[in-house]
Amino acid sequence: MSKSTNEMPKYFQNNGVEFEEDEFGLFTDPSTGQSTPVRRFTWRNSNNMTVQVITYGATITSIKIPSKNSTVDDIVMGFNDMKGYLSLINPYFGATVGRVANRVGYAKITIDNITYNVSCNLGKHQLHGGFRGFDKVNWNHYVDGTKVILSYLSQDGEEGYPGDVIVNVTFELTNTNELLIDFKATSSKPTFVNLTNHSYFNLAGHNKGAEELYKHVISINADYTTDVDENSIPTGYLSLINPYFGATVGRVANRVGYAKITIDNITYNVSCNLGKHQLHGGFRGFDKVNWNHYVDGTKVILSYLSQDGEEGYPGDVIVNVTFELTNTNELLIDFKATSSKPTFVNLTNHSYFNLAGHNKGAEELYKHVISINADYTTDVDENSIPTGKLLPVAGSVFDLRIPKVLGDVIHKIPGYDGYDHNFCVNKASKQESTFVARAVHPPTGRVMEVYSNQPGVQFYCSNSIPEDPKKFKGDKSQLQTLTGKDGNYYKHGAFCLETQNWPDAINHKNFPPAVLYPGHLYHHSVEYKFSIDK
Repeated sequence: MSKSTNEMPKYFQNNGVEFEEDEFGLFTDPSTGQSTPVRRFTWRNSNNMTVQVITYGATITSIKIPSKNSTVDDIVMGFNDMKGYLSLINPYFGATVGRVANRVGYAKITIDNITYNVSCNLGKHQLHGGFRGFDKVNWNHYVDGTKVILSYLSQDGEEGYPGDVIVNVTFELTNTNELLIDFKATSSKPTFVNLTNHSYFNLAGHNKGAEELYKHVISINADYTTDVDENSIPTGYLSLINPYFGATVGRVANRVGYAKITIDNITYNVSCNLGKHQLHGGFRGFDKVNWNHYVDGTKVILSYLSQDGEEGYPGDVIVNVTFELTNTNELLIDFKATSSKPTFVNLTNHSYFNLAGHNKGAEELYKHVISINADYTTDVDENSIPTGKLLPVAGSVFDLRIPKVLGDVIHKIPGYDGYDHNFCVNKASKQESTFVARAVHPPTGRVMEVYSNQPGVQFYCSNSIPEDPKKFKGDKSQLQTLTGKDGNYYKHGAFCLETQNWPDAINHKNFPPAVLYPGHLYHHSVEYKFSIDK
């Protein structure tokens, strides 16, 4: 282990990476009054990239990289000396955060039926490990070539957490411009550990400010965010980012009330991804898997094996979805499924349409003329879960049997700002496929007609997609951004006509049959017919 002296910086080189160690300053532990040196480690590779880390808080203080113009900038925020890092307003610049990063709601954790009250440094809650988190201690260090391993013993009871925890954080810069950080921890008791590095990046330079930050292009590999309350404490729900654009939705499309289904007197608890309920097949529905494919001429058959127990559903289910475009502007989608046990299957396609163009927004959506062949809708509660009742559409904004301009009715729906309702399709008893809906965009003349063998269609108008900041009257900082093919998509930018069985059908005896039995075939066909009304 390196000693605290006024020695010249230590130098080492390995695989094109230069490494130095020197002293950054002193840290006086407020609990003991003991002062210890804070060591600094500097890496520099052959690409003119440098990284600096100090032992206080296991903190990254600097990352310098060249730009395409060969100028070198420091791209992380930090301070020049220990005075800054010890400041009460240091927002965790570059620090290793723990024992538990982020928030602990109401500063309580329960492990093995034992509840622990941890420290509250954020009102009633805890943030980033408490008053004396891992960012506020001077870590031990060990140098192994060009790797630096920082270690800290968090003692049993520290900030209220059980168990002695030894943490090791390894930093390394490669000659291919990769900064590698590896966190490891062991504990003497069951405990809660969640570590992270809290660096603040601006690729234009650490001091270039918001003007340059706003020019960054960001992508994050995530389908969900964790929903939070007004104190940023997770509610336990997941918020959807990708709203099922164009996806095949299943094993069960739409909602399953209270995430329970009963088949042959056996009750199954399926996954809850919508509060107490399930939406569109759960956390890992059919929209989140990569399907197998088979090409037959101009037909594409996609197949997926949903295994017994997936998202709580019984039975192995093999699903085949066939896509075909005809020379008469018909997009044909055919769903088929078989099961090894009695199960619930309800599939749909979740395409979002705007006949003016996918990026033309609400202004053009409101010009669409919509008609739906339905005398009834399924009544729903405040969570959009069917009550079992059918409501006649006559005399209401749901009466789309006579074509209506969408902009004239979309804001008049009780309890909703836009349609998100199942319409019970009028169907002659012997018809395999029947007319479901028609949409016309008069300015372009584009027409889409929908035909299907299914008893219902969910008409949805992108109500949950983020608002357009230009029109939003609330706190714009709270708006999410949904970036699509050529820019951002906003609320009421498209409509969906999702042919399917009635939602939650398995839990309502007066709804169409919903159980798929072994030896039987689930079959759902839908035709989207496109034309121009001149």
